[in-house]
This record gives sequence, structure tokens and C-alpha cells, in this order.
Amino acid sequence: MKRLILLMLTIIGTIPAFSQSDCNDPDSVTKRRSAFFVSYLKNTFPDYELTDGEYLFILPTGCVNCNFAVYNHLLTHPESVRGKYKAILISQATLEKLPKEFLTIDNNILCDKTNKLDRMSFGISSVSVLKIKNKMIVASKSMTVDDVQNGIENFFEEM
Repeated sequence: MKRLILLMLTIIGTIPAFSQSDCNDPDSVTKRRSAFFVSYLKNTFPDYELTDGEYLFILPTGCVNCNFAVYNHLLTHPESVRGKYKAILISQATLEKLPKEFLTIDNNILCDKTNKLDRMSFGISSVSVLKIKNKMIVASKSMTVDDVQNGIENFFEEM
């Protein structure tokens, strides 16, 4: 019995202890999201080189009316995003709901033909921006109703 207890203590001592705070640790969550984003980009766009900067996401989630207000703004004022982002990411499914002119708002549009982008969770929704530095997500923001009411153009100012 003593040997069994010693064996159990030895085994338990070699298993790393995880606390509940590990799951809720913001740095841990950010590292996982960053690794997932880097992996997603590498697998979906193998020729694209991830660099430091801001990336704009056009996602189908969030307030539908807000999204359409933003889409309209981007079509009528493409200068608000043109050249400001390293890339604009959009899924094929989302793009199919928009006019073909949407592809002309910038030269750096990455269209995800797998539509994985619409199902991913980077802690963002709707029209969003991720700021990347050293292949890590260092900041993010998502369009809200307040952003639409306060002026969509203000959302596209640098983070």
C-alpha cells in the first residue's frame, strides 16, 4: 500500500499543475489566438508573407445593419481604407453578398475561398482590425453600433 501511495505521489508530481487562471490568462489566450491566426494565414494563403501592421477583417457576424452601413461606406469612400492595412481579409461567402466593386477598394484583399474565416474566433466580429507585431496579436477592435453612430470613418483611424 505504501508503494502504491509513493507511486501515485511520484506520478502526480510529474504532471504539470494547471490552475483555472491558466485558462483565463489574457496572455495565454492572446498567444493561442495569435498562433491560430498565423497558422490560418499560412495554410489559407501560402504565398502571403505576414508582416507587422494592421489587418482589416470583413466578417458576416455582428449587427447586420451596421455591417451594411460599413460596406456602403467602403464602396463610396474606399480612400478610408486604401493603403492603410497590410491586408483586407474576407471570405468568399461574404464577398458573394456584396457588389463585385468591393474587390476594387484596395489592392491587398485576401479572399478566403474555404470560408474558414467566417467560422473562426479571434475575439473579433463584424468589421474588425487586428494589429500584429512579431507574429502576435497586440491589439484588436471590432465595429460597434456606437462606431457607426459616431462616424464610420473614425473607426478606420490607426489604432
